[in-house]
Amino acid sequence: MERIGFIGGSDAVQIMHGDWQKLWEIKTGRVQPDDLSNNFTVQSGVWNEQFILNWFEKQSQLSIDKQQLAIFKEHHGVPLKGTIDATIKSQSAIVEAKETNQFNNFEKQLSRYMPQIQFYLGLSNYDDCYFANKFGNVRFEYKKISFHQQYYTNMMVKIRLFWDHVKNDTPPDQTDHEPINTNDILVDDMVKRDASTDNHFVSLAHSYLETQEQASKHEVTKKELKSLMLANEREVYCEQLTLKKDKRGSIRISANKGESNE
Repeated sequence: MERIGFIGGSDAVQIMHGDWQKLWEIKTGRVQPDDLSNNFTVQSGVWNEQFILNWFEKQSQLSIDKQQLAIFKEHHGVPLKGTIDATIKSQSAIVEAKETNQFNNFEKQLSRYMPQIQFYLGLSNYDDCYFANKFGNVRFEYKKISFHQQYYTNMMVKIRLFWDHVKNDTPPDQTDHEPINTNDILVDDMVKRDASTDNHFVSLAHSYLETQEQASKHEVTKKELKSLMLANEREVYCEQLTLKKDKRGSIRISANKGESNE
């Protein structure tokens, strides 16, 4: 019963991504959780966690303090449990280490695990999470994710609703579990913006795509597009293309839907 009598970080991921039915069956004891002891991918992640934390220290020049910090809390009758990979000395920050394949990318990882990150931050009362990822044996990336109170509040509403189904032993309905927008969550102190309703941006996006072969006009359009990106924005996008800013402040423009990139 100890395995099923609480909501943990991985459970928060399933709840926020709408995978309620299978989780409900596990939490009500109808099915057993998957045995991951012989799952190579999962166990590789477990064994490599310490390496990821060590490499994070080396790359970030930050010092890790506590590891495997277990936290228990009750929220409106819902038992919550989290095990934090590590905390950072002299900062109100934690570290979440993940391993994935080399063909994955950071944004997909962040989208997948944002619920777990915010769950741990809300549970621990820390301000930031360094999300450290090992992509196969090819590359390593980390970014700082800040706690977002509104996201956490909305997530807790969904978790309480799910837990009601567990307590009452009633199957969750198949209503649409609308994802919560994460654009305002600070990632490396920058936000994301959907510019789909910004007519000027969209017009320039169309112009950018139409003029890629016209080098001189294309460069002018590209420069003007980049100038529309604000200092605190890490990503600006519309249907046609996406602008992303890296840690050094360089802006990359990528065409969406199979268009050519630059």
